[in-house]
Amino acid sequence: MDWIARTGRTCGLGEVSNVAVLKERPWSAVWRVDFGGHATYFKACSHNGRHEPALLRHLQIEWSEYLSPVLASDDARHWLLLADAGRTLHDTATPDTSLAALLRLLPVYARLQQGTLGQIPALLTLALPDRRLSHLPALLAGLLEGDRVRPGPAIADPTALRQDIAALLPAFEQVCLSLNDSSFAATLDHGDFHTGNVLVKDDEYRLCDWGDACITHPFASMLVALEFVLQTLPPAARGNGGRQLRHAYLAAWRDWDDEARLLSTLRQMLWVGHVLRALDFDYMLQGSDPVSLQRWAYLIPARLARWVAHYPLIEAEEETLYRFLGEA
Repeated sequence: MDWIARTGRTCGLGEVSNVAVLKERPWSAVWRVDFGGHATYFKACSHNGRHEPALLRHLQIEWSEYLSPVLASDDARHWLLLADAGRTLHDTATPDTSLAALLRLLPVYARLQQGTLGQIPALLTLALPDRRLSHLPALLAGLLEGDRVRPGPAIADPTALRQDIAALLPAFEQVCLSLNDSSFAATLDHGDFHTGNVLVKDDEYRLCDWGDACITHPFASMLVALEFVLQTLPPAARGNGGRQLRHAYLAAWRDWDDEARLLSTLRQMLWVGHVLRALDFDYMLQGSDPVSLQRWAYLIPARLARWVAHYPLIEAEEETLYRFLGEA
C-alpha cells in the first residue's frame, strides 16, 4: 500500500480512496485501487509470473494501443499498477459480439507475434518460460513423475491416464519435431488468450494478463481462444464460429506458408496446446501451499485428459473438432 500510495502521488492521481480485492490466486493477486475519480488496477505476480512487468514494458514500445497502460512497475517485487482500460469482453459482450471482437483482434495479435520472431533471446532474458517445441516432449514426460497426475474431478483413475499419456508420447514427439521445422516455430504466446482477458473501453480492445505468457509455437494461442468463444455458442453455431476465428487468425500468416499447411499446423497445435496448458498450470502452482494445490492442481490432469481425448480429432471435420472444443 505504501508503494501504491507513493506511485499514485507521483502519477498525479492524488490519494487512495478505496481498495477492493478482485482476484487472489496462487499465481497472482489483482486489486482495484481508486484514487479519487481515477480507477487503477494493482497486480502482484508470483515468482513464476515475474516476467510480466518487464514484458509489458517491452511490448508497450510498439503495441501500447492494444495493451493495458502501465502506470508503474516494480520488477524486483513483480508488481504492476495499471490504468483503467475498461471491463472484460467476457463480462460485457454477447456471444455474437465476443466473436466479432476476436475476429477484429486476432489479426492484430498475429502481427504482434510475428514481430517477436527475431526477439526470442531477448524475451527469454525476461524470465519467460521456454516451451519451444523441441522441449515439449521432455516437459510432458516430466508431468508423469511424482503426483502431478492425481485423482480429481473427472479423473478417477490417474494410473490409466498416465498409461494413455505414455502411449501417445511417440506421436507427440513426432508432431513437435515436424512443426519445429518452420520459420515461425517459436514466438511470444500470450498463454491465456480469451474473452476474459480482453478489455473493452470506448470501442477499443486491449489484451491484458500476460502472466501465462511463454515462448512456443504461435498457433498454440488459438486453443483457449476457440474454447472460450465456442462454449458460449449453441452447438449448431460452433462450426461456423470456429471457421471464422481460424480464418481471421490464419489470414495474417498467409505470407509465411500456404493455406493447406497453415490449417494442418493449426490442427496439430490445437492438440499440442492442451499440453502447454497443463505445463503452465504445473509451473504456476510450483511452491503453492497444500490448500491451493488441493483447489487447483486438478487442472493439470484435466488438461492432459482432454489432450488424450483430442488426439483422434486432429484430422476430423472442422464441425466435429469445434463441437469438441466447445464442450471444454
